[in-house]
Amino acid sequence: MNGVPPLVMKLPATEQTQHILLETDARKINAEIEHLPYADAATALTMAYRRLYTLNRFSMPPAKRFKAAQPFHNAFVRFVAHYRSRISGRFHAQDTDRNELDLLLNFILELGYAYKHLIQDTLYAGKNHGRQINGIASVIYMAVLYSYYYSLFSYNRGRLLGPGHWVEFHWLYALACDTGTENDTVPDPHTHSSTVENVYKKALLLGISSPYTRAADEQWHSADYLERHARLVSLYPPPDAHFLQEAYSVSPECTSSAFIPGSQFQVHPQTKLLDNGRLLDTLHKQIQGLKRGEPLRTAGLKNVQRDQAVQLLTTLFDTWSRSSTRRDERRVSNEQIGLVWGLDNICIMLDPDQRRMAAIRNSGAGTDRRAWSVANDESPNGFCVRIKEGSPSYPETGQIVALIREHQGRKSLEMGMVKWAAISRDDIARCGIERLRGNAKKVSLRSNDELISERNGLLILRKLTSKTLERQVVVPNGAIKPQNTVSLLPSGESHCSDFKVDSLILKTRNVDVFKVELL
Repeated sequence: MNGVPPLVMKLPATEQTQHILLETDARKINAEIEHLPYADAATALTMAYRRLYTLNRFSMPPAKRFKAAQPFHNAFVRFVAHYRSRISGRFHAQDTDRNELDLLLNFILELGYAYKHLIQDTLYAGKNHGRQINGIASVIYMAVLYSYYYSLFSYNRGRLLGPGHWVEFHWLYALACDTGTENDTVPDPHTHSSTVENVYKKALLLGISSPYTRAADEQWHSADYLERHARLVSLYPPPDAHFLQEAYSVSPECTSSAFIPGSQFQVHPQTKLLDNGRLLDTLHKQIQGLKRGEPLRTAGLKNVQRDQAVQLLTTLFDTWSRSSTRRDERRVSNEQIGLVWGLDNICIMLDPDQRRMAAIRNSGAGTDRRAWSVANDESPNGFCVRIKEGSPSYPETGQIVALIREHQGRKSLEMGMVKWAAISRDDIARCGIERLRGNAKKVSLRSNDELISERNGLLILRKLTSKTLERQVVVPNGAIKPQNTVSLLPSGESHCSDFKVDSLILKTRNVDVFKVELL
């Protein structure tokens, strides 16, 4: 295999003996898959997974395995449509049964195993069976396709993708290049015909778009956008080494979706630049067009409102452009940090009266939104923390979080915003938290001298110079509007202060952050 690294795929072991009760006839397997109880998706998924799991543990000729694996694609298409409709609506993916999503991920993993077995048996077993399965192009394509959907549903589920996943994924693309099949069109009766390279580009762009910072519906809208526009990206060898400092790049040894610009890595002979210049130009024009009122179909988006489409495309433009914040100096640490998340829980913690009332009503209120964590990666703008084992829950993307730190025997309180949250395969949660610099005070919101449904908020004061203060207020979604006046009653005080709501700084699914000025 010229130019391709040795076989790196990790596959389940297969038994050489044939079990008399193992049905491998493709026609019977197809009938079995067609008659699964799809009205009960969880049951159908369990049955399909167990059937495929068994087939992948027994040895069989490549041509026979190829035919036996094909019917499961029909089930895969149904499951994708069902679970997308469940997790990409107005509810977050975590509102769907996590065990079902984990089972779906395992099923997709087994689909990939079926075609990776074929790659191993046809290209690395010393015999060329490629003609028996109508060419290797479709086999590599299906392996790449299932890896792509595995990553997409992992983002939906909030599961971190390990280095091994990306090494195999990049290796599959390198294999397609080595066999000259990366641009061979593979027909799919359920979707549009595509190529290995096009699916590869979609996966790379989705991976570098910071998917864990967005909800499942936004992840799917991003995938819809890439279905139409990933072709605008080019992959080619770097003309010179300095180009690797200015653009994303990939290689068969890459342990993430792509090497970010400026990162240090060993250049592989098959290293390629990921040139997304045409995509960014098109994206910028589409954003401006949507702002002028052009139809959403021009951007290839559907089932999304105009303001949401503009916000999504703007976010994609920012993440696909060169980001200087990703190159900030980082410090490895092992600091233990206490976390309290949720605006109401933080306000209760900061207000003695509310804390006392909460204790009277329910002594355990809010304890499920507290956890100890360990900061293992710190930059000037934030932390990457690992939630300690045994914690019943963890903060979600877009939640405000209080960080309780200790330095030289003195405790301090900082505020932050959860930018992304995900869990590893061993169910250890990790979060990226961006600092909200300044001192935080709990406030009650008043408008026209009336309490706004007893809503709480946080006033964050940050000293810019000896005479200048920057003021930000964190409030529940929709509590106040820009260019209005709001009265804030700090905890422990009897008089309100009036503030002009200047501009919206940050909006998440949980809170709004406004810049305010004291009147």
